[in-house]
Amino acid sequence: MTGRTGRTGVRGSSARTVATTHRTTAEWERRVGEQLRELRRRHQLTQAELARRASVSTGTIRHLETGAGSSLATLIQVAKALDHTEWLDAIVPAVAVSPMDALRQRKGAVRTRWSTRPEP
Repeated sequence: MTGRTGRTGVRGSSARTVATTHRTTAEWERRVGEQLRELRRRHQLTQAELARRASVSTGTIRHLETGAGSSLATLIQVAKALDHTEWLDAIVPAVAVSPMDALRQRKGAVRTRWSTRPEP
């Protein structure tokens, strides 16, 4: 069972990776909220100041920071207000090859079949 920090008590990065992937939605919301609170404090902003910058209510900032949840649009607005959009890039990494391009390339390629039967 993972604790609040998402660690299993086993040392090593693989234990942290496993624990991270098994977090509940509520645990992720709390973690994101804690990170947002820390960023806001580093920027020396009150919840009201951040709310004004992000064009959301103070209650919305309070909900985000306590892990009570919010919409993706709100999270994006707050990340932009904190000049922390690299979070968004980490959530939605660029796709190296589009699935449609890969399909088009496959259609044009000549397929070679390898037979396991011996030749006569």
